[in-house]
Amino acid sequence: MVSAETLASVTAHKDPDIFITSLLQDIGILILFLSDTVSYTEVLDKKRISGQSTAEVEREKFGFDHTEVGYELFKSWNLPESITEPIRYHHHKPPETTYSEAINILNIADKISSIYHGTRSNLKSKEVYQKLKGDYGLESSQTAELIDTIGEKSVELLELYSIDPGEMKPFSQIMLDANDELGKLNYSYEQIVLELTQAKQNAEQLAIHLKEANDKLRELTFRDGLTGLYNHMYFQDFFENEIQKSIRYKSPVSLLLLDIDHFKSINDRHGHPTGDHVLIEASKVLVKLVRHCDIVARYGGEEFAIVLPETGTVGAKVLAQRLRRGIEQQQFQYDKNTITITMSVGISSTDMNSIEISRKNLISKSDQALYTAKQEGRNRVVVSTDNTKVALCTGTDR
Repeated sequence: MVSAETLASVTAHKDPDIFITSLLQDIGILILFLSDTVSYTEVLDKKRISGQSTAEVEREKFGFDHTEVGYELFKSWNLPESITEPIRYHHHKPPETTYSEAINILNIADKISSIYHGTRSNLKSKEVYQKLKGDYGLESSQTAELIDTIGEKSVELLELYSIDPGEMKPFSQIMLDANDELGKLNYSYEQIVLELTQAKQNAEQLAIHLKEANDKLRELTFRDGLTGLYNHMYFQDFFENEIQKSIRYKSPVSLLLLDIDHFKSINDRHGHPTGDHVLIEASKVLVKLVRHCDIVARYGGEEFAIVLPETGTVGAKVLAQRLRRGIEQQQFQYDKNTITITMSVGISSTDMNSIEISRKNLISKSDQALYTAKQEGRNRVVVSTDNTKVALCTGTDR
């Protein structure tokens, strides 16, 4: 914001929207982070390790980046093109438009901000010097003065709103401190290069270890400890997101609730270790039989939940029967015992007419259908209808 406005003034670019545009240019980052904090934390981890830009890692992870998110949001709000176009292209090579100058200023301003707040400040400063020299003819001394001015104005603005600027200080002071420290060293050129190389390797290795630790920590927060499936909390969050997508894009999503029939008798007859083994192996079968886009979660005890994105009632019934038959045909071996099981399945879907589309209601509908499957003899698939009734699908009683 401060960078863009100051840069526009120095380059004599007259744009009444540059302040608000720079204020909103990275709103897509906030949206992506709040929409899927786990995935976006992975983006930040990879950015630190790889040296790629935020937008590059976002495109690898999601297929789009925060500039496109911000552009689509503000376009839907009917903001003028003088704001939406620079936001859309400030990290990309833009087509020739009447807003090319604003786009270029946002791009350079972003790099100047990174000098103070980002990583690899030396590379960013080199890019800034080169662009300001090539695009606007600014000499090195003028660029240094500009970066200094931006730092000073930023500190003043932060203090005005009682925000602690931390260790932020003018660029010239940063360079002066660096030169002072360098002057204290009595190393040869070869020693300095060796020290820097070793420090870089250590930092990269530390970043890799940190990412691995964060990945494992994320896994622990949304995986079931016994089966390795997604846990109940993750299922609830994922299902809620899929329902919102279903409402927004008018596409169906279905929910299967599955329960192992007579599971208590397995524990009573063979012991809980056998029961745990059956849960683990049954989980593997379910994961193997669903599609990559589906998620299988342990809902609780011997009950499982499967969310089927982009799938209506018909497709859900087909997959549910496939799962029921797949489980029925398995033989689980444990401690010289051969155990076979069956499952009952209840289905609900957003493509049912007149149904209230909400996470709570769909779970309730699937649970009612599952209860009916149990009451009607087990080892069968039951589909919830629009009201409290259910439709029975064929399945071998057991």
